Amino acid sequence: MQEFGLNEWGYVYLDIRHPIVAWMVYRGTVQSSDQSSTPGMLSFFAMNTLRRHPSAMLVEREGRFEGARQFHCPEKLSRLTSVFAYPDLASAEEGARQGHFKIGNLAAIMPKDDNFRREVYDSAYIDNYSSLMPDQAARDYWVGITPGSSTHREMLLSGSFFVLGTKLREQAKKVIWALGKEVRLALEISRLAAALGSDIGSVYPIAEKNENDANGVIRYLIRWDDNECADLVRQAMARFEANPNFYLDLEALAPLRAPAAQRDSKMFGFPDFRGKLLYSVSQQTTNVMQAASFDYVSRQQAAAAIGGN
Repeated sequence: MQEFGLNEWGYVYLDIRHPIVAWMVYRGTVQSSDQSSTPGMLSFFAMNTLRRHPSAMLVEREGRFEGARQFHCPEKLSRLTSVFAYPDLASAEEGARQGHFKIGNLAAIMPKDDNFRREVYDSAYIDNYSSLMPDQAARDYWVGITPGSSTHREMLLSGSFFVLGTKLREQAKKVIWALGKEVRLALEISRLAAALGSDIGSVYPIAEKNENDANGVIRYLIRWDDNECADLVRQAMARFEANPNFYLDLEALAPLRAPAAQRDSKMFGFPDFRGKLLYSVSQQTTNVMQAASFDYVSRQQAAAAIGGN
């Protein structure tokens, strides 16, 4: 049973079968990749496009849309760095009917603070892209022209957003805990960090070239600092002592409560990013996206130079 109603602030699909997404969900926040201090971070939407859709059409579409944004509306949020969400439940459910997502992965979200941006667009250009004129569809999407009587809307978000409810988060916890006991302490500290307003444990994907072959890889960078972690645990324990209703996963924190002589020097464990969490990306795939973006901008610049529209 879903844990939200018709009037939540927004909705996002979070596929917790992917352990990094599960980590993010249990931590309790999702954030756009422009929140990272490291340049070149991707949104999870862009990461999934590269990882799951090596066929040219969808990748080309995203490249063309990014080119149109850069040329016509460079001040607007990029689909490649934003949190992809829906402004209402009907639009979110339509996304599942279109085959883009699974309804069981839907979660409600709300802004963590006032430092966010929200832009709403018409999903008809995405749903019907194969039957539209590609360049016009990419332009009209950004300038806000609504085709026909479409009511299927989507949001691009910049900032950090709380994941609401407990059902999906509990499922996400099981996914991470299945990776091994050594991960549990780091996961709990990451969750406490989000609850206490810290970015410790936040995670971002980045696509990198592989020097050994023609493919690239998608890696994940987790923000971590042992000294900050120790301070977060002290803050959390103080909160718990003052208010027993402040939730602590004492089982996960057990290694910290052991006598100093019994503590493992490598106390903080993370999922192994070299196995199922590291995905090969065809260099041809990334080239298609880049070429589509460059091609759109180049043709528009040429048309403007000779007085075209």
